[in-house]
Amino acid sequence: MKAIIQAGGLGTRMLSLTENKPKALIPVSNKPILFNIFEQFRDKIDGFIVIGDYKYEVLDRYLLTFAKNERYILVHSSAKGNAAGIRSALDFISDDEPVMLIWSDIIPAKNLKFDLDFKGCQIGVSDFSCSWSVQNNKLVHEKSNKNGVIGLYIFDNKSRLDTVPSDGSFTTWLSQQSFPMKALKIDKCTDVGTFESYQKLDTNKDRCRPYNHIEIDGDHVIKSGLTEEAKTFIKREVSWYKLALGLGFKNIPTLISENPMTISRINGKNIFLTELDKTGKEITLDKMIDALRHLHSLAKSDANSWDLYTEYFTKTINRLISISYAIPFSGNEFISINGKKCINVLVQQSVLRKAVLETLMHTHYTLYHGDCQLTNTMLDNEGNVFFIDPRGYFGKTKNLGDVRYDWAKVYYAINGNFDQFNVKNFNLHIGKSEIEFNIGSGQWEFLTKKLLKKIPNGEGTEKEIKLIHAIIWLSLASHAWEDFDSMCVAYYNGLKLFNDWIEEYN
Repeated sequence: MKAIIQAGGLGTRMLSLTENKPKALIPVSNKPILFNIFEQFRDKIDGFIVIGDYKYEVLDRYLLTFAKNERYILVHSSAKGNAAGIRSALDFISDDEPVMLIWSDIIPAKNLKFDLDFKGCQIGVSDFSCSWSVQNNKLVHEKSNKNGVIGLYIFDNKSRLDTVPSDGSFTTWLSQQSFPMKALKIDKCTDVGTFESYQKLDTNKDRCRPYNHIEIDGDHVIKSGLTEEAKTFIKREVSWYKLALGLGFKNIPTLISENPMTISRINGKNIFLTELDKTGKEITLDKMIDALRHLHSLAKSDANSWDLYTEYFTKTINRLISISYAIPFSGNEFISINGKKCINVLVQQSVLRKAVLETLMHTHYTLYHGDCQLTNTMLDNEGNVFFIDPRGYFGKTKNLGDVRYDWAKVYYAINGNFDQFNVKNFNLHIGKSEIEFNIGSGQWEFLTKKLLKKIPNGEGTEKEIKLIHAIIWLSLASHAWEDFDSMCVAYYNGLKLFNDWIEEYN
């Protein structure tokens, strides 16, 4: 069976979510809606025909970049209505072959079962309000909260669609057909058809770590990897906890067991979710600084120059290259970002390389956390600071890393507003020749100067911290691939920060 995915339409009901991308790329559960559909039906379907129109080039480039392992064909339609493009899609389906037709703004439950022997059309219905419903095995234009049509249809034979119009309403056409129909009850279905329905979803749940599973069991937190790469990361994390605790570092959870990794639960909230006034933020930052100073004093070594060059330049460029085809203007020598003509490091790589070689190659390693942003820093009920989710490596070096990287991560949190970006508190406009974006404020920026002044001598200059900060944003772009807008903002912000750095220090 082949599946036709209707990914066309302007997506106007999704408001700002579709300003720069089609609705099929709106992220749900750590991946675009379209990728959720791929995953749900990969074992039941032997090929997908995706219909696109609005932001067609964005969709095309995104799929070519990130859907390389999917069996799909993308067709373009310029007609209006949810029937648009279906006739073109049918050209890629063999005669007498069954067909699934699904709208790209719904995600059916994983355990969906349908009747392979039914001769006619099975119409997906669920418990949500829709102006169309199935009553007495007929598709009717009657509102229902129990049998509302969700936008999933299974035809036993391609020929059932011989007379489908090239534009207009598919649902109206189907209601006029005489072949047998029946309701296909779907108990659980994620509806992403409107901005309001999307807001009801917990879209930020486990967003940054889709490859991990977290379980809270009383006073214990159990963390396990869902991929081989994640399992490797957790082994590094265990190693880091053992070393840090063995050296007497108290500002972290206790490691209870290694397999699965089990740590003590901190009774409190991460700092990002804690409501603090200016004084509270200042006190908390002081505690973070004191804790990091202590951490860095526990173990030191000479820096690995190869690690430094690889982490700050080679890996950054390679990550950007891997996503570049999906990012608008990535092939331009310069990009206009927030009114500033910015050097594009993807095209002018030597500029970034020169900055790294001249600025970042002289440092030392310490025991470091590697990801001490606000969402990875806890405040317990007594106001004590605890770090969680350590990186556990720098390049090929375990447990230790560039001491400046920790300070750059704190800078990234309070000045760069990463945690606001992480929950999508940003705006992005991709114009015909320019980029405009803005990341919401977490109201920590007033502490920037204090942070920079409190960085110990030899652990990072302002010039070094700002350059690493720009590189962190550039590298983040590939990690944020599941949301087109997030990926683009990370990339453009990194370019803007790097160009600001060039202007300030050169």
